[in-house]
Amino acid sequence: MIKTEQKWDVIIIGGGIAGLTASIILAKANKKVLILDKGKHVGGRAITAEKAEGLLNLGPHAIYPNGPGVQILKQLNITLQGGSPAPKGTLVYQNKSYPLTLSPFALLTSKLLKWKDKREFIKLISGLSKIDTQTIQHTSLYNWVETHLKEEKVKELFYMLCRLSSYSNDPKRSSAGRIIEQVKLGLTGVTYLDGGWQTLVNQLKEQAITHGVFIQENKHIIEINGTHPNMTLIEQSGQTYTGSHVISTSTPANTLAMVKTKQPSSLKKWSEKCIPVKGAFWDIVLKKNSNLKVKFALGLDEPLYYSVHSAVANLTTKPDLHVIHLGKYLSIDDKIDPKKNQNQLERFLTSVEPNWEKELVFQRYFPSLTVYHALPTTDLPVITPEVPEISGLYVAGDWVTAKGLLADASITSAKTAANAVLTPKKELHHVI
Repeated sequence: MIKTEQKWDVIIIGGGIAGLTASIILAKANKKVLILDKGKHVGGRAITAEKAEGLLNLGPHAIYPNGPGVQILKQLNITLQGGSPAPKGTLVYQNKSYPLTLSPFALLTSKLLKWKDKREFIKLISGLSKIDTQTIQHTSLYNWVETHLKEEKVKELFYMLCRLSSYSNDPKRSSAGRIIEQVKLGLTGVTYLDGGWQTLVNQLKEQAITHGVFIQENKHIIEINGTHPNMTLIEQSGQTYTGSHVISTSTPANTLAMVKTKQPSSLKKWSEKCIPVKGAFWDIVLKKNSNLKVKFALGLDEPLYYSVHSAVANLTTKPDLHVIHLGKYLSIDDKIDPKKNQNQLERFLTSVEPNWEKELVFQRYFPSLTVYHALPTTDLPVITPEVPEISGLYVAGDWVTAKGLLADASITSAKTAANAVLTPKKELHHVI
């Protein structure tokens, strides 16, 4: 039982991957930690729902086994089981299907590419590791591509890889350095998790509780007041919580709105510069006795994605069920037209899996789902976990530029925020 008058060492707003990760690190350092989550269950956008005996994430989710986030999870004794899709599939271009592979030898047989395309693409892929991405952080992906690539098909292929790795579709705004770093990581492979991402959430929650973290759900914080060591949070019901430190894993705009002591210029700047990355996602359960013909497909001239996640990960209770995730990577400039986008996804599905309607068991469609909250633009500032104007207030999440994108950013920023709480400010330069 939690006493409302109890004072906590750290109160964390939000029980998603970032909040849970930070809580474990802090609790292992003998801090009294409280997580307040506004949802019915912790997990945020990493929750998995069971529908028609299929396990569905909120749109396509993949974790990078060689990314910095997984290394931190391993340190916390989190075990990730799953499967990796083969680096081949189907490429759809002008309503025609072609074999999709990144193997230089297999690429030589492609009927889609001319010899000059093949030569330039092989050179591009083999030379990615040599690109110094730090020198092109403020160069747009579009400008980099136009400067370094000549063949139009090769440009389209590279943009396709960039969309796949970063979930974003804004090359004129995106940082070439940040996106190419993500492409490099993506080419090392991804993993679809057995049981969906809920298995990750469940392990993090279990570890948090084991180490003494208290979790309260259905708690919507509307105000953050005070500074270290006396900080107060107010829940929408009027209930108050006090602590020495606060970590907000909410969005920059929401965090800014909660701060009532004063309006920190850093949070205001971060809120203005962070542009959410969105997609239109269609989650499907099909029933078919035989394996699906196509396991993975990408659009070349359209920003479309298709993957049978259950082909490599345990996501169904029966062998004749298939969990499929489809998506359209949305641009900031796109005018959201839910019906048009769904029709586009349906045509895409039909092109790779004809007669799917006869096998449909369950479907759900998200016309505009936020994937992460900070497109890596050329002018995105360095966002640190510490809010410099308010002693004791920290932030973590997929918009904090600690290291990496997507879940990697959430996990690495959570560790950095926790370390900042644990380490006196003058020693922060020693923290990795």
